[in-house]
Amino acid sequence: MKHITLAIPENQFAFYLELFKKLEAVTVTDVTSEEDFFIPEEHQKIILDRIKNTPKDQYLKWEQVKNNFLL
Repeated sequence: MKHITLAIPENQFAFYLELFKKLEAVTVTDVTSEEDFFIPEEHQKIILDRIKNTPKDQYLKWEQVKNNFLL
């Protein structure tokens, strides 16, 4: 089975969700939205402090780090 991730405009979400549920070849299992991801305030503060206190010359470009992720 193949899995995909879709980005659907908020105003069309209900329509597409119902459409996918009616298709026999499609299984809708995990519907999430940005509201489903809670980041505690103290974690947000740590990240913002790190961004604020890291010299820009130490930033890495996405092209340099993306292959370090294990997917």
